[in-house]
Amino acid sequence: MSAVLLLDGIGPEAEPILTEAGLRVVDAKRGFGEDLNALLAFIGSNFQSNELRAICLRSSTKLKTTEAMVALREVGVELIVRFGTGTDNIDLKAAAANGIVVENTPGQNATSVAEKAMLCAGLLCHNINLPIAAQASIRVVQALANKVVPLISS
Repeated sequence: MSAVLLLDGIGPEAEPILTEAGLRVVDAKRGFGEDLNALLAFIGSNFQSNELRAICLRSSTKLKTTEAMVALREVGVELIVRFGTGTDNIDLKAAAANGIVVENTPGQNATSVAEKAMLCAGLLCHNINLPIAAQASIRVVQALANKVVPLISS
């Protein structure tokens, strides 16, 4: 049976869809950053030889080296799916050179991005003092400050 590894907290929504498609799903419930050794150790302890066919990740896990792609190909990975728009955390040339297909899912998080933008805009309009960590998130909507933003509600 082919298997899929879910990283970076993708989890509950994807798992039933992949299982229904006949794949064994292992959810790591975390990312591995740039720690290739930890990722390979996790793979080694959770998958049989050449069982793992695909890795699904967000932005936390970094697969930015030729070494990473060679190692993943050696354990059977044929596909890396980046849940989100960008692929800057994946070395595309090294993946292609090792026969690993890389795909992404642009637009799938558009609703979440819009909701966050509107929340930040509302906070800006009310001059709510945000913690420093949250202030980075509102840079996206700072252009909306002192502007009239039409809201349509049902």
